[in-house]
Amino acid sequence: MGKTAQLAAVGDAVAFDLNYGPQTGTVIAIQRHVSNAQQFALVEIDHQLNSIVESIPLLGLQLLEAA
Repeated sequence: MGKTAQLAAVGDAVAFDLNYGPQTGTVIAIQRHVSNAQQFALVEIDHQLNSIVESIPLLGLQLLEAA
């Protein structure tokens, strides 16, 4: 894994943990929470059906190294 993804951008490959284990995916959007202004990434998860998206806090992401 690479650096913390505080500066993640749309199209970046990222890794993160969910209740059911570590996952990887691609950032498809960055949004800000309305009530607390925390930034979240909408991440399309790899290795699952198309269009499975999770909202993950930016502080919970790790940028993956480019090949």
